[in-house]
Amino acid sequence: MRGGTGSARAARGRQPVIPDIRTAVQAALAGDWSPLLGTAMPGKHWADNARCTGRDADLFFPGSDDPWISPEKVRRRQGSSLNRPLNLCAACPLPVASRCLVEALRQDDEYGIRAGLLASERSLLRQAWKQRRRSAGADVASAASRAA
Repeated sequence: MRGGTGSARAARGRQPVIPDIRTAVQAALAGDWSPLLGTAMPGKHWADNARCTGRDADLFFPGSDDPWISPEKVRRRQGSSLNRPLNLCAACPLPVASRCLVEALRQDDEYGIRAGLLASERSLLRQAWKQRRRSAGADVASAASRAA
């Protein structure tokens, strides 16, 4: 029943149904940040609902996960040791995972697993986020100069 309601809502053009964080990431990489930003949990206590809350932070920092190493290489090197942190992230509600990823982008977190994405998987998204921020800053500066 709930799926039907969401589908009807999407059909009316209100809020798109975003099945998972990777779909939101793909949309952002294509230039549409609304799925990621629109599903992110608001408020300052969002992390209270995260599955990683209270866990050892080292679990989310695999030794060989660097932004410049391919995700496949990291997965080969780390093997099953990635299962636990990635499964915890996968169990997070989408609004929490989206907010986790947005916060990682805002803080320019270069290392660690965020929202179920390895650092190397976030590398292109971090670049796109920085470009988005630069463009937004240029738009504000341009509007200010036109108003003056």
